[in-house]
Amino acid sequence: MPIDARALYKKYHDELSVLSRSLRKKFYPMQKAGYLTTFGDVEGEMMYMLIREGQPETVFEISPNAGWSTNYILAALTKNKKGTLHSFDILTHMFGRPMEETVRGNQCDLCDLSRFQLHIGDARETAKTVPGEIQFLLIDSCHTDWFAKWFTSEVFPRVRGTIIVQDISHWDRRESSSEATFMLDWLLREKIDATLLGDLEKDVRSTDLRNDIAERRGLRSNSLIIRAPFTHADAPVTFKPGLDELIKEAVSLIDRGDAVAADIVLSRIMHVLVTDPTRVNRHRFLMKLCELYQRIGDQDEAHRCAQRAFGVVLGSDYQQRRKLMPELLILLLRRHQWQLFFQLKCVLLLSPSSWGLMLKAKFQFLKNVLLRK
Repeated sequence: MPIDARALYKKYHDELSVLSRSLRKKFYPMQKAGYLTTFGDVEGEMMYMLIREGQPETVFEISPNAGWSTNYILAALTKNKKGTLHSFDILTHMFGRPMEETVRGNQCDLCDLSRFQLHIGDARETAKTVPGEIQFLLIDSCHTDWFAKWFTSEVFPRVRGTIIVQDISHWDRRESSSEATFMLDWLLREKIDATLLGDLEKDVRSTDLRNDIAERRGLRSNSLIIRAPFTHADAPVTFKPGLDELIKEAVSLIDRGDAVAADIVLSRIMHVLVTDPTRVNRHRFLMKLCELYQRIGDQDEAHRCAQRAFGVVLGSDYQQRRKLMPELLILLLRRHQWQLFFQLKCVLLLSPSSWGLMLKAKFQFLKNVLLRK
């Protein structure tokens, strides 16, 4: 299922540049209000361009949450001057505010809200209230296998166009959810062709096509793109070797006592982490490097890895930082990085919104220590 991402970016570059700046004005207020803005930049841009190209009349979105991804869909439909977005969410309120008011209030000024309809309730029932063919489908919802069984059997047959399923796989590793496992196994079993959006993103980021598009949430894509009616392939999704394989190789070398060869592999891992700032959970990989450098006796390099992990977490956007700081605190404690541990502890004490997560992380750490004993 070939998608020429470079050609799409050349065609819609000017529109994306304007859209990115309009969305950036919404990004910060949504972050400060506590709303999730977790749909990545390239994922959103690709969705916008595919809707512009496909000119769909009926679009389904399951689930919009606070409406960040909804912006991309509505902006594309508005530019098309055609089409209706039907969004389905089980939540009735968010932070005490009705969902209808929440989603509509989080749309940028490029969105025609008359094209938006929100359906509250279980999507397995509410989706039936909008009959007929679906030309574009976004699923970013309950990441479980039972929900995936429902939408592959009940919603996919209604689609004649593009399907995007979020949180399935990066270009080099699948997500650790039962939904991701089910979807990739389903594609293989049914021999259905699909595209990893991460592969398209990797190609586009090697060019200068996005250099002047404003960043909103610059993290790697993990969506799956399928075209319906389905085309068939013997190997629908393939993975390139990633960091997990390199880490396994380094661990094996360390276990065999070959510190020199292990150091070479660790340098390759560090190069990937330094040159790919869009990688999700970089702090975990860096702290794993910290552990491995300690195992080969290089305390200076171990400390540098911990310092970089510290910088990655503090440089994250508000929602990520709030979540990652308590996690990093425990990782620093495990690796005996005391200076950074106490620095981060001071930062956390000035961040009341993270106190609950910090206590939870400490409790889990103590529980694991006691169970290990």
